[in-house]
Amino acid sequence: MSIVAGIDEAGYGPWLGPLVVSATAFRVPPELAEADFWRMLSGGVAARRAGADGRVVIADSKVLFSGRRGLNWLEEGALAAMAAAGHQPESLWSLVEALGAGLADEYRPYPWYDGAHLALPVETDRDRVMVRARRLQRALARCRAEMAGVRSVPVLAGRFNRLLKRTRNKSEVAFQAVAFLLRRLRQAYGGEVIRVVVDKQGGRSHYLHLLMRHFPDADIEVRSETRLASKYVLREPLGQTQLVFRMRADQDRLPVALASMVSKYVRELFMLLFNRYWQERIEGLARTSGYPADARRFIAALREAGALDGTSKDLLIRRR
Repeated sequence: MSIVAGIDEAGYGPWLGPLVVSATAFRVPPELAEADFWRMLSGGVAARRAGADGRVVIADSKVLFSGRRGLNWLEEGALAAMAAAGHQPESLWSLVEALGAGLADEYRPYPWYDGAHLALPVETDRDRVMVRARRLQRALARCRAEMAGVRSVPVLAGRFNRLLKRTRNKSEVAFQAVAFLLRRLRQAYGGEVIRVVVDKQGGRSHYLHLLMRHFPDADIEVRSETRLASKYVLREPLGQTQLVFRMRADQDRLPVALASMVSKYVRELFMLLFNRYWQERIEGLARTSGYPADARRFIAALREAGALDGTSKDLLIRRR
């Protein structure tokens, strides 16, 4: 069997809220490792909302989520994938734990996250999630495949700022989370061939120096480095990882699209707690998505209300 995984992020650009990087992994017969997963799993998966008919909708999170549309489609898809992988979290806290972030102590300095106690699901209902999870599992079983795992790393503002101070490069902060997930994949599926596609971040085409820094014991082969895709093979004692950084991978690779959805869903749950905390303290305060223009308005409102007294800027505002 082969492990086919996708990695993508949400929240790279905002000033407020976490950067979240996620990985999804499928175990499939080797002959299906390069298959179109939307076609392969069409009995349980749809690429569009229209005509989904009880199937799990998996698409780039930007297509499924907007402030007007709400969380429903993201939530159904992300939680259905989690259920297919054997997890049914009932709160944001249990979701983060199931995703394997291992950050139990990191939330304590952030009063707006309050231990990440938020009941799930938020907008859909669990019966709808489970109907879709079962359809996904049946579609996978017909291909002799399975949902192998879902992992996620929320990089909260304080840690983001500490890493940025050390690296002086925002893209390297994001890559640290990617490297962490690559290591987790290798540890979880030691001995199996792993194929990983990562959605390209920015215009970077050369990743060798980053890979050498984070995987010093690996024998790294450069297959190709182009604007569209950069391909590498990492050979380590635990096994071999075939790694591709690909443009628009969240649009044409289902595992990457699902990772995009999980990342966006986790980020939006944190933003829900963030906005709720400040709106309870400042009457009439409009919610923020955390992106720079709106973040300026939000931060100015907090300052005007005197709500930032005693609050560390480094825990609230990302430096870039």
